[in-house]
Amino acid sequence: MAQYIDSYNIFQKISHAYRITDNALNLWNRHIVSPYVDAYDFAYKNYLKTLKEAEEAEKQRAELAFLALSLCGGSLLASAVALSMRSAISSYALKVICNNNMNRTFEMVHYASNRNAIKFAIAGAIGALGNEASTAIKKSLEDNVKGGTSLKLMEPWKMADSMRDFTNHSRAIAQKALSFAESGDLSMRERGLIYKNVINSQFMRPPVACPYGEQITEDSSIVKEIELGFYMRLIMNSDNLKKRASKATSIDISPSDSNYPKTIGMGRGQLQAVSFDRLEQPVVDRINELHKGVTQKKEMFIDSKWLGERMDKATLIQAEKVLIDLGKKSDKYRTQGTPLIVDPKVQGLQ
Repeated sequence: MAQYIDSYNIFQKISHAYRITDNALNLWNRHIVSPYVDAYDFAYKNYLKTLKEAEEAEKQRAELAFLALSLCGGSLLASAVALSMRSAISSYALKVICNNNMNRTFEMVHYASNRNAIKFAIAGAIGALGNEASTAIKKSLEDNVKGGTSLKLMEPWKMADSMRDFTNHSRAIAQKALSFAESGDLSMRERGLIYKNVINSQFMRPPVACPYGEQITEDSSIVKEIELGFYMRLIMNSDNLKKRASKATSIDISPSDSNYPKTIGMGRGQLQAVSFDRLEQPVVDRINELHKGVTQKKEMFIDSKWLGERMDKATLIQAEKVLIDLGKKSDKYRTQGTPLIVDPKVQGLQ
């Protein structure tokens, strides 16, 4: 096998793959990052126009970005960036819904790792190399992860920066691995394995076109889906629990969970009370408009016979279902991409 790799000029192939990583970066940014950020921006501005509490919404932009990437991104890149933002999210119920969708996204492409930037840029098992080579490249990549560009976890609302940081970081890891394959103390088989794993990676298979449409406008489906998700999150965060002699606190548990709290007692004998924030009529109208357009259902999400609407547990459960459906709906945006390098002669290396 080593003789075959020698004759195949693996060094030339590695050098070519190194140059192609720049093409991969450009395609990811052009077909996923830029249009998705445009869609998010349209949805967020529409959301602020409808809400009176714009200042409060600004404070929660991190959670809105996490929700949009998790449920409406449709791509492994979006879910991977959302995963890096997860620690900044306080809403337990929202985190559970989004995590389920992210896990589903990773499973659909047979991809799962806490070191998501490494797995995005290098396919296959590094452990397939010899012990010394495996240890050396792992240390090289781990050092690159530690010293690489931060995903701005302290400012996750900077979505464009976070997504571009991720693609830049993925390219850096791919290039680091290829440089190691070219200059490290490795056998020809080990060089070939590293090359194979890089060209087979998700990073080196970018989408050939934007899955969200040729041009992003306010009427784009992805824009309406993201905005509807914002309102569903608003509804799910509308519940509060007040116990006797204590202040009301938000309820961080799914409304469909059997442990969801209940009002206990009445009047002076009340031990605890579950309450829900009221939505203003313009918000109700916008929710109904978006819900009808996105789901194609005739019935209104909230049938408000009075000015404005108070929430209840049933409405929260309905909002939870819509968020789950939005995650499934994003499958239409998911693409496996097209390999930038097709090299069948190295695929048999093990």
